[in-house]
Amino acid sequence: MNSSDVNHSKHPMLKPEITVFTGPMYSGKSSAVISKLERYNYAEIKALLFKPAKDNRYSDTEVVNHNGALRYKSINIQNPEEIFNYISTEEKVAIGIDEAMMLPSSILRVCETLRALGNPVFVSTLDMDSNGNPFVFSDYDLNGKTIGDLFAIADQIKKFSSVCTYKENGTTCGSVARYTTYIGETPKTEILKVGGTSEFQPSCIKHHPVVSCKFNGFI
Repeated sequence: MNSSDVNHSKHPMLKPEITVFTGPMYSGKSSAVISKLERYNYAEIKALLFKPAKDNRYSDTEVVNHNGALRYKSINIQNPEEIFNYISTEEKVAIGIDEAMMLPSSILRVCETLRALGNPVFVSTLDMDSNGNPFVFSDYDLNGKTIGDLFAIADQIKKFSSVCTYKENGTTCGSVARYTTYIGETPKTEILKVGGTSEFQPSCIKHHPVVSCKFNGFI
């Protein structure tokens, strides 16, 4: 049997839900989306992965996790509405969207529409920027939408943490990291900056240079 023989619209795996994987960098968000889509592939159900065109850190044609162990063919998009160019209302498919915070806030309407059409949607996104504030969409000045609005429409939110890689006297901290710290050599002048391990690291509350100041004297 091939995928064209399966009645995808009634398949039990195709639950029309929005699942968001979130947390700091290096916490496994993209890996979680890829793993979900691989399960649909195993069941011979079509699964598509979309990523912002500006995110070309590891590949132009794939989503790749930070250590390169997982990769999945992806479709580059500038705007969320482009997803509808690759699906039809007749066939239900599993949809993955990586690094949602890099897209405009129309991702909210697109995710809700995909769910209304009967498709499961899996989204990865940072929850906070490197200042420890909720991530804002690129058109925030027009509508005030933040990543919190994505959490509000989601059916499930799975929040991950990482490991603090701050080093002191050659020893890595190793505490639970819920934040992302910018460590690049040049000043960071914009909220959204695409980068890897040379520019960002996961941090615990004690070793995040901005967030820790809020608790000065308490931690």
